[in-house]
Amino acid sequence: MLRQDTAACLTAAVKSIIGLIKDGNDTVVVAAYGQSKTLLVGHDYWVTDGECHAVTFEHRVAREALAAQENFGALVVPVLYRQDDSGPFFRDPHNTMIAGETPTLFCITWHEREGFDVHRVFYTRRPNGEPVFASLESLAGAVQLPESAPGAVLVRSAIHHGGSS
Repeated sequence: MLRQDTAACLTAAVKSIIGLIKDGNDTVVVAAYGQSKTLLVGHDYWVTDGECHAVTFEHRVAREALAAQENFGALVVPVLYRQDDSGPFFRDPHNTMIAGETPTLFCITWHEREGFDVHRVFYTRRPNGEPVFASLESLAGAVQLPESAPGAVLVRSAIHHGGSS
């Protein structure tokens, strides 16, 4: 069961990223942490000019949360999401979609003592480009987080190593 404080961070991050995407800013990633629901917004999370910014951003979130003595939060990343028998796959949402992929806000909530949970919000675009978002969905059970998943570095940094990077 998701803790109330962690759920509040998830809600803040999801509302923030939905607003940014609706305003046409679709290169964002949002994290929220702590009682104050401090928001961090990153751009170009995926590979840009041959450089992947995901690891840098996730380490930054873990570092800032630790410095603020906060041990919980949420990360929300737009992805092209696909699930098959071998597991989930995540790609930069600016790629052309392939069969079976769905634009998704992939969400990780973490709590230093209680671990992490995975959530998602599917979305689509109307013919005029306006995004339409489904409801937040929690993925129940023991979810294995692949090394390539958004949030994997954050989970290792913030939970498994007490915030060290």
